[in-house]
Amino acid sequence: MKQDDNFGPDLGPPPPPLYYNPEDTRCAYGHAIVRDVPLEDFVRRVYGFTVETIPRLHRGQNFLAIHGDDLHRYLLSAQSSDPDHLSSSPSSSVLLQSIFRTIVSQLDLSPEGLPNGDFHERTDVDEHDRKMPSLVFSSLATDPWDLIGTAVDVVKTGRIESVARGSRWLPALVVDRRVVKVGDAVIQPSFKYPHNEIEDVQYTVYTQATYPLTDLELVSATNISAMRHRSLRAFGTSITVDSTKVTAYYGDAFTLIKSTAFDFVERPDLLVLLIGAIYNASPAQLGFAHFVDFPRYKDVTCLNDLRIRLPCALNANGVANGPWYFDIHVTDLQELFTDDHPLGRTTAVVPLRLENRLDDYPNTTTAAKATDLVLKYSFQDRRWAPEDHTLRVILKKVSAWDPRASKYLPELVCSANASVLDVGLPSIWLGTTENYLHTDRRLSVMVVRAMHPLASLRDVAGFRKVYKDCVRAHKWVYTLAGILHRDFTINNMMYYVDGEEVFGVINDFDLSRSVDAINEEISLRRPSVGKVRPVVTTNVGAACYQSVEIAASPDPPVQEYRHDLESAFFALCWQVATHNPETMEYRDLEEWEHPDSVMAARIRAAFLRADSDTVVDDIMKDAHYLYKRSGIIDSWVKPLRHLFKRSAYQLAVQGAIEFKEDKKLTLKKLRARLFRTPMPQYANFMDAIGGEPTDM
Repeated sequence: MKQDDNFGPDLGPPPPPLYYNPEDTRCAYGHAIVRDVPLEDFVRRVYGFTVETIPRLHRGQNFLAIHGDDLHRYLLSAQSSDPDHLSSSPSSSVLLQSIFRTIVSQLDLSPEGLPNGDFHERTDVDEHDRKMPSLVFSSLATDPWDLIGTAVDVVKTGRIESVARGSRWLPALVVDRRVVKVGDAVIQPSFKYPHNEIEDVQYTVYTQATYPLTDLELVSATNISAMRHRSLRAFGTSITVDSTKVTAYYGDAFTLIKSTAFDFVERPDLLVLLIGAIYNASPAQLGFAHFVDFPRYKDVTCLNDLRIRLPCALNANGVANGPWYFDIHVTDLQELFTDDHPLGRTTAVVPLRLENRLDDYPNTTTAAKATDLVLKYSFQDRRWAPEDHTLRVILKKVSAWDPRASKYLPELVCSANASVLDVGLPSIWLGTTENYLHTDRRLSVMVVRAMHPLASLRDVAGFRKVYKDCVRAHKWVYTLAGILHRDFTINNMMYYVDGEEVFGVINDFDLSRSVDAINEEISLRRPSVGKVRPVVTTNVGAACYQSVEIAASPDPPVQEYRHDLESAFFALCWQVATHNPETMEYRDLEEWEHPDSVMAARIRAAFLRADSDTVVDDIMKDAHYLYKRSGIIDSWVKPLRHLFKRSAYQLAVQGAIEFKEDKKLTLKKLRARLFRTPMPQYANFMDAIGGEPTDM
């Protein structure tokens, strides 16, 4: 396949991501929120400061003052004429910004803080027309989400009594040195990345009742999601100022944490502690990934002004060396990618270029010589082997069989892993819920050769080549390396162009599993003499691509190779039915979408069991004309569908679905059909799509 104008990503403006949907954010964090953490504990664990370690007062003065006229003007502005209306007041934001700056002007700031960090008022909207927070703590007033340290939303939901009484003057708020216990010198925390030592962990798990987020909680939760999904961050923070009530929020891949609210008129010392900690916090303490370097001697205007520094990492051959330096290289063609869900794996992929000289690493593979690389950053499931280890095993065994086969697999440059305890997420000390446990995941950092997403293919011939390459590579990994991928989706089929040839690549092995472990679980499930050991089902993968036998069965089988083949078939259906090669976007497939994943699987099962191919025509009725004209629906989709009828018959025998259109189809006849229907095999799958099983 030669390279032509039909290849290469020209993706245009991205659609609004799912995490911008307030209801999705409300639902996700509603199952994983810890409320009413004391503010002192919040500031200590998140920013690394206590009342004893905030910077000393400027010029040796023994008190800190918030001017009464500034406070009075803010209180007047913060009144709401409509107590039931949640609104934001730009004038209140400016006055609050002035109060913050007054506080900081009386403190000595640490050189380790965010370069040129300050609170700036924002009245604009982002690229998805979402209103920016009232104030942002960032280096520049125009910084986008990817460079914001923290966000502040100024809201007003009720009247302030002191103003309602008609007060015309308020005294200055004086914070005495003895009350705040301001230190004599700037003290930077020396915690292990960058918080307290691991031995100090008091791991608290809350039994979480599902309480939907309030509107005020949703404001900060949405800010945190936007920050975390537009940059390389371990966590994000946000503040809500409701008149004079201040509440701090923290969010990561495991939980949303809300501090106790305080009235800064009554407790100005807490406001000094919170604002002083933010100004003095390092980028890592503000939530940026610990390997992201902020330059100290130039303005940071975009992600490309930052770089990646990995002190030590394993190269492609598993040899530890370093440090590794990479330049972040985001372009219109290679953008930062993040998944949509605010909790769980939360993968981020950022384009890079290698900064080190290649002769620094004699064992580095040719992947590092590629112009474009990407860093993949995610919290992966600890039940499965680390993805980088799995990939090294695969590359070694497949390359030993035929070196050319490695062209269809990701090229690894370097990688590093760490437990969440080693990373030191603040929520380890502040608490989490039973739904998302830190011990369930590990941090994975991998640098690999950059590839293009399947959506960027502009013609059907290119898709055919990439799809066959991925199915074939999937089989090689299973047969030669003894590893089953278990997450075959359109997102995990990618490609790159080398010279004039395009190569499809099967990607993302973080959910893969060894064939030996699969066979062991199958053997444990077989009836035998004596008691059978209880086995926990360990099936994974994106629900909309999963085999219907796994997704809808009351007693799902162990995930095997044939189930991955079925996922590959559903990936083909989604691609052909929803992809627009001209806009390089995907539309919704309403016929197969359902909020209940089991019901969605039953709908797909009905598609498989139908005798007539008219069900294919119904699903493909809105497919792009390039796919219709290419003949791929008749030559690929329809023949492949018949290979997977067995899954539908299996569900019917178990009583999970019914064949309502054929009342004469008894259970005995269903079992007979199931017995006569062969298992789907790689050979007949490749026959259906016109590919030689072992060709390269």
